[in-house]
Amino acid sequence: MLPVRRSTWLRRAVWGALALFVPGCALVVGIQDLGVAESKDSEPPPPPPPPEAGPLEPRDAAVFDQYVPPDVDAGCTLKSKGPLVPSTSRDTGNGMGWNFPERGRKADGEPTYILAIHGTTSKRILFGGFQVGLAPTDKVKGIVFEQVARANEPLVYFDVSVQLTLPGEGPAGDDRPRSDPYPVDFDNRVFGGPTDLWGLDAKVTPAALNSLEFGVSFVIRRKDTFKFDSAMGIDGLQMTVYYCE
Repeated sequence: MLPVRRSTWLRRAVWGALALFVPGCALVVGIQDLGVAESKDSEPPPPPPPPEAGPLEPRDAAVFDQYVPPDVDAGCTLKSKGPLVPSTSRDTGNGMGWNFPERGRKADGEPTYILAIHGTTSKRILFGGFQVGLAPTDKVKGIVFEQVARANEPLVYFDVSVQLTLPGEGPAGDDRPRSDPYPVDFDNRVFGGPTDLWGLDAKVTPAALNSLEFGVSFVIRRKDTFKFDSAMGIDGLQMTVYYCE
């Protein structure tokens, strides 16, 4: 326990009070010496009133049952469209080109692929035209992409960039590259989530998603190795959109 410290003005007040009752002792302690403001009565001033409290949100059972987290609209029933496959695909920019970009749209065992030498990066491959068909009043809540891909060399190919593509803007929003390497057998890789708008909340509208230009893009890099005949391919892509009416 911390030691109790009595203030100087309190000690003066006590000794001053004792002097009143000691015979022959002159009262030499004045009210100002006590460090207390002079007042007409001996009662201490009343404490200030407490601040007014704001309205409290009710938390009875009936209200709590209707509680909705702030990121979900009240009365919103989450629905989904998909999985949807792209109808367009192309590559752009600098880097290793994608062979037969159209093959990356549907999982059929014939992927679009890159033949990359060590330490090189692919061109950006864009998939679009998912034909979502949302109503103008729908509210988009999240977007998920599922990619089927593989590499013929383990621990070599990695994502550099995975971004949404917006009409009139191209790649935009948060980047969602995965940190794990591409597998040597065709496997599903998931990007995004049911409540993930990729940092583009205001721009991910029904009109944007219904556009043929809306989609997703990938940039892949091959790390430095001594093997020259190395390839990586994408054999299919699907999109699922989560929304509220």
